[in-house]
This record gives sequence, C-alpha cells and structure tokens, in this order.
Amino acid sequence: MNNIFWLGGTPGGGKTATAHYICQKYGFNCYSCDDYLKKHIRLGNNIGKTVCKYLQHSPIIHQDTEKSVKLTVELYKEIFEYILKDIDALKYPLLIESCSLLPELLAKRQIDPQNIFYLFPTDTFYLRVFNSRFNTIAEFEYLTDPLPFVEYWNKRDMLFCKNMIANTDKYNYKKQIIDGKISIPSIAAIIAKHFRI
Repeated sequence: MNNIFWLGGTPGGGKTATAHYICQKYGFNCYSCDDYLKKHIRLGNNIGKTVCKYLQHSPIIHQDTEKSVKLTVELYKEIFEYILKDIDALKYPLLIESCSLLPELLAKRQIDPQNIFYLFPTDTFYLRVFNSRFNTIAEFEYLTDPLPFVEYWNKRDMLFCKNMIANTDKYNYKKQIIDGKISIPSIAAIIAKHFRI
C-alpha cells in the first residue's frame, strides 16, 4: 500500500483539481471515487445494503440536514469495499481522491498516515465555489424551483465538513484548510512533501 495515496476532504476543497495536478506532475494514476458512485450504489443495492437500497429510490437531497449527513456517512461506509476492489486492479503509484474517504475507514485499514491528506474549505470559500457552479449541479436539474434547496444543500455540506475535520483531527491525519488564497500548485507541493514524493 506504500504506492497508494489518499486525498480526502469535502466539497469545495479542490480535491479533484489538486489530484489531477499531482498525478500529471508526478506520473501517478488517479482514481476519483465519485466517478463510480452510482455503480457502487447499484452494487450495494443488489445485495441489500441498507443505504444503497434506500438511495436507489430516495435522493439524499430530500432529507433534513443532520439526517442527510448521517446517510452520507453510512453510504460511504457501505461502498468502501467496492473502492478497495476497484483499486486492486489499477496500476501504481495511485492517488485516490474523494469525499468518501472517511478517516475512520482509513484508520481501520491501518493505512500509513504519511499517505493520507485532507482538504477542507472554509465556509466562505465553499459558498463561493458552490455559487460559481450552482447551475451545473445535476441534482437540481429536475427541480422547477431549486432555490429553496440551496440553503439546505449548503448547510449539509458545511456540517459534513465540520464533522470530517473533527474526525481527521481525531486520527491525527494531515489536513489543509482552503480559503482560496493558496494556489493549486502550492497546495500540491504541500501534499507532495507530506507524501514524500
């Protein structure tokens, strides 16, 4: 597992852009868990995993904020085994990036903390990022009036971020708070130094 690196965090922290930058610069392969989320939910649903089965019919967006965060966490726990199976077939060195990389899941696998890094946006920066890509969010496409859901969506992501930061600190994993003042190349350099690459 020494050639597998884990870049976690929450929405708006720049995980994907940073991961792609690192992979291009250092010749890593990149695995973005979110690209396979629907597939993993489908696999979980097929064998009766509780949250996967639920989400096949009821999007998280319809739940209250705290329940939504709890469902999200439980979903990530249910699909983690599928992420591990996927990466077994990939070439190393490999950088895995996603919101789904819960600190407790990586700790349970006894992954070297030196191979783990998290990015978390400040609330202000998150809102700036969210507002800039609001019209591209697929979950809002079917809504005739999406605006009532915006406040809910923001609260959900910011609560998830708060919880993730607490868990990252619990396991003493390295993190960077993103406020928009540091460039992606600079963030990538910080991560690369931590990864010792």
